[in-house]
Amino acid sequence: MKILTVDDDPFALGILETVLRDAQYRDLTLVLSAEAALEEIAAAQTPFDCFLLDIRMPGMDGIELCARVREMPGYENVPIIMITAVTEKTRLNRALQAGATDYVNKPFETIELGTRLRAAGQLTELLARSPRPAPDVDGADDACVLRITDAITLEPTRGVLELEELRHKLISLPSGVYSTVVLGFSVLCIETAFNVLPAPRLRAFLNEIARAVAGEFLTEPIQIAYAGNGVFALVLHKARQQKPRMVKQRIRRALDGFETPAGLPEGPDGLQITFGEAPQKGPLTGHGAAVALSAVIHAARKRALSESQNHQLLSLREGLRSNPGREALARPIRRAGTALSQVVPRRLAPNLFRASREEDA
Repeated sequence: MKILTVDDDPFALGILETVLRDAQYRDLTLVLSAEAALEEIAAAQTPFDCFLLDIRMPGMDGIELCARVREMPGYENVPIIMITAVTEKTRLNRALQAGATDYVNKPFETIELGTRLRAAGQLTELLARSPRPAPDVDGADDACVLRITDAITLEPTRGVLELEELRHKLISLPSGVYSTVVLGFSVLCIETAFNVLPAPRLRAFLNEIARAVAGEFLTEPIQIAYAGNGVFALVLHKARQQKPRMVKQRIRRALDGFETPAGLPEGPDGLQITFGEAPQKGPLTGHGAAVALSAVIHAARKRALSESQNHQLLSLREGLRSNPGREALARPIRRAGTALSQVVPRRLAPNLFRASREEDA
């Protein structure tokens, strides 16, 4: 990204430059005042992709500069990240009302700043997709063309909506920071469900899961959408007293004893699921929550793949030990080990790989 950074403190600006360059951001413009920033924007041959603006500056402060940038053609949706102290909540809210996208706290934490910048890089793509598509005709994808990757539209009951609608609602939230928890959870038996259930029953199965989880948060502002590949995305607003760990426990409680359709595997506590979390910590803006939504969907799917490959390899090992025709299973073991190595680093599962090689030998 082409980044313009503005801070009246040369020392802070130097720290920012070091952090940004360490994070492999090379196209940097650093200035010490809002006035100099406006000159750089006017002289730029190609537009800037992201702004980092200090809130407190003499003369024109970061809030006024943010508002001025938003008025410029082509910069209506460019990410603007405010640099703020933890105690400046009032100023931060004013900056968000002026059009700021997100914020980062002083003193800078390399991980947090990197996370905010990666989120900023994803934001432009999200904003381009924010116009909500028309909902599909009821039952239009119930035919045999239904694919496991489809973000199937669920029945619009309380708290349950379509994925792009959820993303659109987050991006459209009024300016401000919110106590929001964003989580993804993945149903581990989804491939089996697609293989054994007809399309209408599959839809009903997914709707039952969403309704069960929504019912656990009956009096709270929750939103759930299905993202395809067995992954559900959940957003819990006004979650000041709720930690992601607590929300996970409530989701598991909602699905405890959940009756799966005939032919689907079931764990000791009912439906088997795994979770994905976003790297962002602390209160989120609406844009930040939209970016976190994409992150948790990806994380939940990745975790589910890891769990699936791990289970497959363990099952093959057991079969190899008990099956007299062990040589027939040597090749599937090698294939499963190769697949698992693409998801789980070898150092995290040394026993699995060692056992695979020993049995193969």
